[in-house]
Order: sequence, then C-alpha cells, then structure tokens
Amino acid sequence: MNPSAHILVVEDKQSFRFMLQTYLETAGFKTTCVAGGTEALAVLAASEVNMVISDMVMPGMDGMALLQEVRRLFPAMPFLILTAHGTIDNAVATMKQGASDYLLKPIHRDELILLVSRHLENARLRYNHDQMAAELHGRFNFQNMSSMAPAMGDVLTAARQVVNSPRTTVAIYGESGVGKEVLARAIHTASGCSPATFVAINCAAIPETLLESELFGHVKGAFTGADRDRKGKCWRARKGTLFLDEIGDMPLLLQVKVLRLLEDRIFEKVGSDTPELADFRVIVATHHNLKEDVLLGRFR
Repeated sequence: MNPSAHILVVEDKQSFRFMLQTYLETAGFKTTCVAGGTEALAVLAASEVNMVISDMVMPGMDGMALLQEVRRLFPAMPFLILTAHGTIDNAVATMKQGASDYLLKPIHRDELILLVSRHLENARLRYNHDQMAAELHGRFNFQNMSSMAPAMGDVLTAARQVVNSPRTTVAIYGESGVGKEVLARAIHTASGCSPATFVAINCAAIPETLLESELFGHVKGAFTGADRDRKGKCWRARKGTLFLDEIGDMPLLLQVKVLRLLEDRIFEKVGSDTPELADFRVIVATHHNLKEDVLLGRFR
C-alpha cells in the first residue's frame, strides 16, 4: 500500500463521493473528490494524481470519455471504473479501452482498499522497471562506447548492422577485460529488448556436469538430485539475448547441442525429448582463437 498516494474520485452523487472519500482517507490515502469529468481534468492539470476512480454513468462527460482523455494525457495512470450491476457489460468495454479494473456497486470497503492498493503497487513496479530500463539503456548503448583504437570503429559499425537482425548469431573476440559483455549488452539494448531478457552464462565458471542443466534446464528425475523440473538460461532469455561468455571453454559434447540450438533454433531440457523454441539471439564471446582451436581438435 502507498498511503501517500493522491486519488481522484469522480462521482456525481454527493453521498457516494463522501462514502468513497471516507473509506480511502481512513486507509491513509489523500483524496480529491469532484462531481464530473470536466472538473476531474482540471484537477489532473493542476495537481499530481496517482490514480483515478470514476463512476461510469455521469451527466456531461461520462466515465468512458474521461478514461479516453486520461489515457491520452497519462497513459500509465491506474483508472478504476465504478458501475452498477446493470452496466457491467459497459464496464468490461471500458477495460478494453484501457481501464485498469472495475468495481460493482454497492462498494465494499475492504474490496475497494485491496483493489486500490494492488493497482498502485503495480504502477509503482512498472515505474521502477521503466526507470531501470532507461538507466540500463543509458549505460549500455553505442553512443557511450568509445576507443582510441581505429579497429573499434569497425567493431561498432558491425555491431550496429546486426541490431535489426535478431536471428543473427554474434561472436565477439578479445582478451579478458576489453568489454565483450558491454558490447553484447549494447547490441541487446539497441535491439529494443527488455533488460531482464539479457541472460549471461560463463561457460568456464560452471562445472561440466552442471553446465548443460544450467543452460537448457532439466526435468524431474533427469539425474540424481533432480527432484523437480528446472528452467534453464535458454528459457529465461526468451525474446531477448543468451550471452555465452568464454564459449571456447565449453565441453565438446555440449557444443553439439549448442550447434543444434544455433542451426535448428530449438533445445531440449536434460531428461526430456520435447523440443522447445529458441526465440532469442545468441551472442558468444571468447579470448580463444577458435579457428586455431578447431585445427587442434579443442573446439568443434
């Protein structure tokens, strides 16, 4: 619950406005109450409001018209519709137009407070997510990457070219500490993917016996100790990027399965024969010379 939230109540019946105001202020919320949509827009223009609760049927600007205007001005603001039983179909229609939820009259205090608290918390989480995404976008983008080395300009040019081709697998070569993961994240960010769908795994840091399960997941009973199903990194990377760091240190037997992942765009959990779609980009990085390792039999 966010008791400091400011809630705008829009209801043409004075007794009902007073009841809603009492319920909300008793729970600790700040409220402003108005009788119609035009007054509500004036309050929204002059004050910082965190949520709108509006009746559906009102003279002048009704709840639907107010919703459309609020969505135009404040796309992310929670908007709850109040409706009588006879107009529940209209309430469902408003949700299709962007209302967050609806409440049936007569209103029960506990249901009202629960719904208000839930949607305020959801709005807070969305705001924090957007802030985090903006911060990460600022940190991991091509504009913030610079180097004195002329070759780095060619690297960034190539990286920009693959941004709009999400099925293109990318290999980044370089010594440890040169910023291979930073470049991988910049490609991911420029592709418009959520920060949460950049999933990295260090192929050199995980024991060979666990790496396959960590990557693909496993089903219950697949091996000793597998007491439940487990989703792997591939599942977490859906609609995003799987970053395989130090791919040159991946065990040879697991390389075969990664090859199938790259060629057929599918993978299977350990202990399962059901293929799952690999709907993500794969970026690999290594400090090894893979062509040389292939000739020496150390890499497929």
